[in-house]
Amino acid sequence: MVDEVPRLVKEYWAKYLTSAARRWSTDHFIEMNLIEMAAVTIDGSIDYDLADRLARKVKAEDILKAFEAPDADEEEPSMRLYWEYLECVEWDDNLYKGLKMEKRSRAII
Repeated sequence: MVDEVPRLVKEYWAKYLTSAARRWSTDHFIEMNLIEMAAVTIDGSIDYDLADRLARKVKAEDILKAFEAPDADEEEPSMRLYWEYLECVEWDDNLYKGLKMEKRSRAII
């Protein structure tokens, strides 16, 4: 079993989370203290225009540091990647061929 998420996986997610494709992450960046609390208004609501501008400034290096930070430290941003995987331990060619035939027969019906 793998105890540590490989560095390449962490780097991939750090780059993805800081790319333009990551519209969901502004709230998560606020929760992780990666965005200054300046985005929170006096009444406790979030100025999302400001938060989005601040989120665009978060770098992949910031995410990588958050992956390494302890969860218990409330001052330092932290983020966890949970590493789950399936491991192929045996190959059954007859089972595979049977599944393919079953799929084809269902497609014909």
